[in-house]
Amino acid sequence: MLRAEKNRLERELTAKEKEAEALAALLSSPQAMSDYKFYNETAKKLQEVQTECDALLEKWMLCEGD
Repeated sequence: MLRAEKNRLERELTAKEKEAEALAALLSSPQAMSDYKFYNETAKKLQEVQTECDALLEKWMLCEGD
């Protein structure tokens, strides 16, 4: 059970990290540089995804400790 949970968390974390990378790339896109609203919305979403990554990593580390 614990191993399955850890594997699930790893998959979720990997997906969120990829999402964060894509959002970070969008922040340096020409669209983001010319559209202030788009930039702000993308930056906000990136911050949310990074917070989710931190929470998943914390849960994963708790599984490691058990």
